[in-house]
Amino acid sequence: MINQETEQITDEEKKIMQNNQPYSIFVENKTDKIIENINLFDIDNVLKNGIFNDKNNLIENGVEINMGSSFMGYRECLYQFLYSPFICELFFLNSKETEFYNSVNSVMIEQINDDNININSKIQCKKIGGSSLKFNTEFNVNKYLKIIIPKIHPNSKIQCLFYPKSL
Repeated sequence: MINQETEQITDEEKKIMQNNQPYSIFVENKTDKIIENINLFDIDNVLKNGIFNDKNNLIENGVEINMGSSFMGYRECLYQFLYSPFICELFFLNSKETEFYNSVNSVMIEQINDDNININSKIQCKKIGGSSLKFNTEFNVNKYLKIIIPKIHPNSKIQCLFYPKSL
């Protein structure tokens, strides 16, 4: 088990969660093996080269990325973020899978900034309760963003919650 601090949700974070509707994305491993380095977003590349099913969800290496709803697919979500970017001020990964909760301690965020410089940062998480990982970092959700989740265990699902910053 990875040594991580367990933390409570702060009053400020509770306020963000009460006042902002999150974007929710599900990543589901439909295989019998661990899949490593799952990319979220990478919008230009995925829209040009991604393989989408009939519900407009991304299918890659046995992993399906979807919005968990019948009215919007992941492809539509990517177009929305392409044309309506936002700043994420609170980010969670949730999983009922103990292996995921105990084995992931960070994600990689790759982004190109306004000066066209590629910035890669490893973002550490804090454990919340028995199934949530919280990341205390603001980042831009736009066409230059790629979030790399280190791994997802066989036949499991994680939920990614992105709370936009209020204007």
